[in-house]
Amino acid sequence: MKIKNGPTFGYVLMRDFLSALAKILMHNPTSYENYHRIYVPDGYPLKCEPKEALRVNVVFQHIQNIFSDDSTAITEIGDSWYKFQIQCRFIGWSVGATLGYTQSAL
Repeated sequence: MKIKNGPTFGYVLMRDFLSALAKILMHNPTSYENYHRIYVPDGYPLKCEPKEALRVNVVFQHIQNIFSDDSTAITEIGDSWYKFQIQCRFIGWSVGATLGYTQSAL
């Protein structure tokens, strides 16, 4: 194993490498926190405590209560930041998808 333009090491065990790496890295829980916000265990969203910040998995719970077995949801993945959507072309595909779905459901 050669580290950039530095020394070369041979036969480095993964546990030794990870132990040494862990000593120099700073803890960053952001990825885990994002995962926890959207995680839905066993298909049942978590309950939200009073005064707790709204999480995506709690929004899922409210949305699931709106729909029945006969419902269809067509959603966009774009961001609510309008200027960004225009630049990245996220706006608009759901309109065509809705028209196509409507025609097929008739």
